[in-house]
Amino acid sequence: MDDEGRADIKALIVDGFGVMLDIEPGFSLTKNVADYLNALPKSQRKWVRRVTPAYVGWARAHTGVAFETGKVSRKQRLESMASRLRIRLTNEQLEELDRLEMQWFANACYLLPGAISMVGKLQSEDYKVALCSNHNPNGVAAFHRLGLYQLLDAVVVSCDEDVETLKPDPKIYHVAADRLDLSLNQCAFADDSIRPLQGAWKAGANEVYWMKGTYPEQRIKFKPKRIKSVTRTDGLANLVLPDAG
Repeated sequence: MDDEGRADIKALIVDGFGVMLDIEPGFSLTKNVADYLNALPKSQRKWVRRVTPAYVGWARAHTGVAFETGKVSRKQRLESMASRLRIRLTNEQLEELDRLEMQWFANACYLLPGAISMVGKLQSEDYKVALCSNHNPNGVAAFHRLGLYQLLDAVVVSCDEDVETLKPDPKIYHVAADRLDLSLNQCAFADDSIRPLQGAWKAGANEVYWMKGTYPEQRIKFKPKRIKSVTRTDGLANLVLPDAG
């Protein structure tokens, strides 16, 4: 869509990781999972001498996209991983690993500086703010722990039942706008990756904001007249507010 016919902005839709929150440096979910599996009795993992983080990551990747789009349940994904690694897990161990994996990931996440103040500044001026993230139930757990479901006007995750697709599919942007009771051309969209920005622009977002720094090697390959960039989360409010300095 071109610039003509775009409405006034009434909301900001933001990406999750890299814009609103991030993960503690050095955190590795696959290493935590591997350590758990290696602590099991050898009789349960007799086909492998030691489970390496890379091997766990490879096994998890086979259900990664399906997990992020809600097409594979948490239990199915863990059962698939155990099967590929030839490890026998009891139902109790599957439930424990499921709980621990969610806890490990959620506890490693933190809000970026300026995230809360940015949301507050916009909401105080009667703008709505939503999160739109490609993620699995681990991400949902992190968003709950950080209070984003209470802070924001809407939270949309790719694994939600009414989404089940990833950015840059136009559907996920429109679901976010719908949950705000707005049309997408009344919303600006911010992300730290170019491809989702391009998807939002083509789907009809009013403006797109690039959060620079996470992927500095990226190049803008599309040229909407209104693309803007920031390096800090709190700078997003100034891009939305018409009279901000």
